[in-house]
Amino acid sequence: MLTRQLGFQEIQAAQMAAPISKKVYEFELDTDYVACLQEAYCTALTKRKGPVYIDLPINVCRETVTVDEIKTVTVPDGKQDKIQEQIEVIVDNIAKSKRPLIIAGAGIKQVGAKEEFRKLIELMQIPVASTLPAVDILPSTSKYMLGYIGGTARREAEIALQNADFVLSIGTRLCSKQVGHNMSLFAPKAKTFVRVDIDESEFERKLKDNELQIKADAYVLLKEMLSYTQKNQYKPVHEKWVENCDKIYNIMQKVD
Repeated sequence: MLTRQLGFQEIQAAQMAAPISKKVYEFELDTDYVACLQEAYCTALTKRKGPVYIDLPINVCRETVTVDEIKTVTVPDGKQDKIQEQIEVIVDNIAKSKRPLIIAGAGIKQVGAKEEFRKLIELMQIPVASTLPAVDILPSTSKYMLGYIGGTARREAEIALQNADFVLSIGTRLCSKQVGHNMSLFAPKAKTFVRVDIDESEFERKLKDNELQIKADAYVLLKEMLSYTQKNQYKPVHEKWVENCDKIYNIMQKVD
């Protein structure tokens, strides 16, 4: 890597961007610009969405480019073969549990599944604890919303998490700020802990011995899960648990 500048305000930007980008594209004069831009667009929006870095040097910017045809870019829809099996397992575990809790992360909003999530919660009637970036995943007036978990969280969400016997995490990678460092204290009473993540590499960091790992797109899973519960006329069975969580929330609102 060069340590001196050759041009005005020159810097090795591509190398600096590489660790925080899904992919780096460095355009040269003989680059197929259209194909690279289309690939960059799809790369940013498929699987785990994230930034790509495109480096356009000044000589490329000065080029006159003639293109015969630009085709519409279609991003893969994220269909998954085993999604129905995974949904059946999740819904079955929820129905069998006595104190289920969903941990909702900002990934749900990022994939545009906020409305599907809200409809699903209203249908299944399950308490929700969010991460801080997803604190608006449900209206603050919703009786199913307990607030967010983590080091700066209010206590009502953490109390529910400590007592839940089934936990479903979706839209969050559950970093140390949210779960702490002693995993025996995180969801200690959960007989089943389901983690949904689009990035399979996140599962290398196993949080609980009893966790069920599901690689899935949050939008696809929530949309199909809503359809599945509606089609099978799911009946809520956790009224007492929801009522207890609501009592805890109201008590802690007066104390804190």
